[in-house]
Amino acid sequence: MKLLSLILTLLFLLLPLFLCLSEDRKQFEEFKIKYNKAYESATKEEQAFNNFVATKKFIDTHNSRTDLSYKLGMNQFGDLYSPKEEDYSYRSLTGKIDETAPQEDTINWNTAGAVTAVPYEGICASSWAFGAIGAIESAAYLASDILQNAAAQELIDCVPNNYGCYGGRQDIAFDWVKSNGGLCVSNHYSYSGKDGICQSGGCSNHFFLTGHTMVDEGDEDKLQSAVKGRPVAAAIDSSLLTFLFYKSGVYSDESCSKTEQTHVVLIVGYGTTGGENYWILRNSYGKGWGDEGYMLLLKGGGNECGIASNAFYPTGVHTTSEI
Repeated sequence: MKLLSLILTLLFLLLPLFLCLSEDRKQFEEFKIKYNKAYESATKEEQAFNNFVATKKFIDTHNSRTDLSYKLGMNQFGDLYSPKEEDYSYRSLTGKIDETAPQEDTINWNTAGAVTAVPYEGICASSWAFGAIGAIESAAYLASDILQNAAAQELIDCVPNNYGCYGGRQDIAFDWVKSNGGLCVSNHYSYSGKDGICQSGGCSNHFFLTGHTMVDEGDEDKLQSAVKGRPVAAAIDSSLLTFLFYKSGVYSDESCSKTEQTHVVLIVGYGTTGGENYWILRNSYGKGWGDEGYMLLLKGGGNECGIASNAFYPTGVHTTSEI
C-alpha cells in the first residue's frame, strides 16, 4: 500500500514535466510541418528538437521583459541554434526620445508601390544580391512606373569579385551591372539559391545603370536624405539571435556591431512610433521572418547595427518595358 502511495505521489509530481515535454513535442511537430523540416537521422532530429526547445525558451524569456520595445518570434531558424546562458544576458536599448519634440517626416516606399515582394534567399547567403536588385528594381520603378523583378541569380553566378552564395557587397554588384551593360529580369534568369555557371549572355538585358553612390559613412542624416529619394541597399550586423528571431517593434541591441556587417537589407523608408524613430528594412529571409519579412530598426541611435556604415544606391537606372 505504501509502495502504491509512493508511486502515485511520484506520478503526481512528475505530471507537469510530462505535460511540458508533451507540449514541446507537439509544438515541434507543428514547427516541422509549417517549415517543411526533415532530418537525416533520429539523432539529428533529437538535436533539432533540443535546439527548438532552447530557442523557444530564449524567445519567451525575451518577450517577458517589459523594458524592451520589440518582440521575438519563432521562425524557420528555430531548430538551428541552441542559445547559451550569455545569450540571455544581453542589454538592449529602448531608443526613447522626447515625445514632445517635433516628429520627423515619414516615408514608406513599400506602401507607395515601389518595392517588389519580400524575397527568400534560402540556404544561399545572397542578401547582397537581393539588396542590390531591390535598389535597382525600385529605382527603375521610380524612373519608369514599371515594377518588375531583377535576376538575383545572375549576380550570384556572374559577379567575379563577390562570393556568390558565400556573401558579397552590393556596390560590387552595381559595378558589374554597369560594366555588363545591364541585368536580366528574373523570369529570364530564375533563382536557384545555389552557385551556378554564368549565363548572362542567354537573355536580353532589361535593367541598366550608370553608376552608384555611397552614403557618407555613419551619417544617418545623409542616409535619411538618400532614402527620402529612393530605397537604399545597406549592410548591417545580423549575427545576433535577437536579430535572427525578430518579430515586431523597433529593434535595438547594444551588442549589435557598428563596424562588422554580415548581411545586406533594403531600407525602404523611415518613421516614428511611440517616441522612437525607426528605419523600415526589407529582409531576404521570406515573409515568415519578422513582420511579414520587414523590420523596424532604431533610427538615430548612433548608427544601430552599422545601418549607415555601408549604404549604397544605384544611379542612372532605367529599364526596357519588355518582359
